[in-house]
Amino acid sequence: MCHSKLSQYLNAWRIIQAPDYGEFICNDFYVDDGLTSVKTEAEAVNLVKDAKTICGNAGIRLHKFVSNSRVVNKSIPESEKAENVQNLTLTYGNLPVERALGMLWDVERDLFQFRS
Repeated sequence: MCHSKLSQYLNAWRIIQAPDYGEFICNDFYVDDGLTSVKTEAEAVNLVKDAKTICGNAGIRLHKFVSNSRVVNKSIPESEKAENVQNLTLTYGNLPVERALGMLWDVERDLFQFRS
């Protein structure tokens, strides 16, 4: 469910510009984790940029981004990345394991893991 101020802003934005981004913001967030999948790296780069703009205009800051794509991670400013990928050399080595939805996400292999 969208925050009411964000919902009002999205209703106007969806009609005019980007219906997919409104769907991401309203339907792919669980508490404070936004998780989605897109077909191309270019779509992901645009999704991050536009979702930040949409939410920012509604007074909500999106940050702590991480992607299993090095291209997408490189496009995100360091201050907006998840802590484990800030200042990470993205040309070699493994991407980190992150927490999402109470699970562990192996970003490199794009797998969710459970720990008992």
